[in-house]
Amino acid sequence: MPYKLLHNNLDLDLHSRLFEIRHIQDSISDFLNPSYHKYWWDPSKLHDIDKAVDRIAQAIAQQEKIMIFGDYDVDGIMSSFVLYTFFRKYIGYHNISIQLPHRQRDGYGIKSYHLDEIQELGCTLVITVDNGITAVEEAKHAQDIWLDLIVTDHHHALDTLPDALALVNPQISPDCKFPEICGATVAWKLALHLADKLNIDKKLKKAYHHEMLPFVGIATVADCMPLVDENRLIVKESLEMMNQQRTQLTSSLQGFLDYLNIQEVDSYHIGFMISPRLNASGRMWSAHDGLACLLCSDPIKQHGLLENLDRINSERKDTQEDMISTAIEIADTSKHIIIAASEKFAAGIVGIVAGRLTEKHYKPSVILEIDVDKGIATGSLRGPEYFNIVEMLQDADDILMRYGGHEQAGGLTVSLDQLDAMRERFEQYCLRTIGEQIPTKVTTIDTLLAEHELDSGLYESLKMFGPYGIGNPQPNFLIEDVIIDRVDTIGKKERTHLKLHCSKWMTKFHIMRRGQGNDGYDGPLHTPVSVVGTIKKDDWNGGWYMDGQVVSEEIKK
Repeated sequence: MPYKLLHNNLDLDLHSRLFEIRHIQDSISDFLNPSYHKYWWDPSKLHDIDKAVDRIAQAIAQQEKIMIFGDYDVDGIMSSFVLYTFFRKYIGYHNISIQLPHRQRDGYGIKSYHLDEIQELGCTLVITVDNGITAVEEAKHAQDIWLDLIVTDHHHALDTLPDALALVNPQISPDCKFPEICGATVAWKLALHLADKLNIDKKLKKAYHHEMLPFVGIATVADCMPLVDENRLIVKESLEMMNQQRTQLTSSLQGFLDYLNIQEVDSYHIGFMISPRLNASGRMWSAHDGLACLLCSDPIKQHGLLENLDRINSERKDTQEDMISTAIEIADTSKHIIIAASEKFAAGIVGIVAGRLTEKHYKPSVILEIDVDKGIATGSLRGPEYFNIVEMLQDADDILMRYGGHEQAGGLTVSLDQLDAMRERFEQYCLRTIGEQIPTKVTTIDTLLAEHELDSGLYESLKMFGPYGIGNPQPNFLIEDVIIDRVDTIGKKERTHLKLHCSKWMTKFHIMRRGQGNDGYDGPLHTPVSVVGTIKKDDWNGGWYMDGQVVSEEIKK
């Protein structure tokens, strides 16, 4: 695998080098210590928000029945929870419910039949969260049945906007200085603006802001929002609260973190421990299983709910691995685009499988679930950074039933009698736009680390640059002239990890290669080598270690 070094000027300090690599325009002080004064923007900047809070205030005054309609992913669950909690806990309004769609049965977003069902329950106001900005026909249907609809969303709009009572979305709000926020942040800002409309006591409003902050932070990371600007402020503050003020968390969030035995939460734990469990509920069964874990205040009952989430997540993992194996068997991976379609595929898992195949083969991929009874195939697409998924979908507009997405991800529905035509159209499009030769993936290395930077404070110094994620990736480092002194195979149950004991002059450190214990180490010992990887906290011995590998290839500088 080729490597490219982005910065090797050791005359600059480490933070300055990282700032240059990321083209950060903020001052170092503002970036490392984000403040509300600098990054928070007022909810009043959101399109139609005054219309929305006026109608909600009227509904409260008249004791109307309100329905929050969310989504089945983490952001949709958190958005629903954040808004629902404001009504129930902070203003004592109980004539409100939450409905979440079923991924397999309903698909994404509110449907006209949902509106019919909601009206039959006696509701007169529906508030969508994390969906609705593309619900043009549904908004018209809401008008036809005299049901008021407020849309709160963060996704990009179509050319035609829904004719709803209010559209609260940063993407159509020209006064929003940073529109790339998640659905939970939009719902949170709506509740805070509603608090002002209702003249809620400032201390109570502040308490709500503080209590919901960790949930909004989790949603921001889970929904892959860029961790810059206001998002960076939200996530950084939420992590500090979860780590330093845990007694101030809701009992449900405390219980969740305790169950997972997370002592110090960072964006990794959100992305790989918290989010997969909540997402699994919506992928495999019902997103209400995930929501129930957030709403439950009884520790014993919540423990049972979390155990159920674990079971669902384990089932998701098994299904995912089976689907990956099947996809590899039935797809032609020599093509420019990998396409696999099967009746055995689960709709909730196709996106994960497509992502894995794209990551492995560095090609666009499409994974589809076939529904013979309906005569359609529905699936997800993923693409590498050099490829634009939505442009390919637009090129096949005439043969697809429905589609949507952005540069690296998308979804589609195609009739089975057009499935082969879709395959050919996609392959020909990829041949034209990519060319005969698939690009080779290049691993970028942020910067070289000097020996004086390999001290015990390295991890804490880099921690200041976090939280890491989309828009602010964890830095990848190069250390040269490293001696591998010895190699151990370690692991609690099975000795599945390699631990490389290293030295560079007087500095001692180690490299962990997780999951590679059975592969062994066949590289050089007692000879200078170059190593590449990320810096992680060493919870066992203190200080830091490198999660990385020895590099034998030439590094382009």
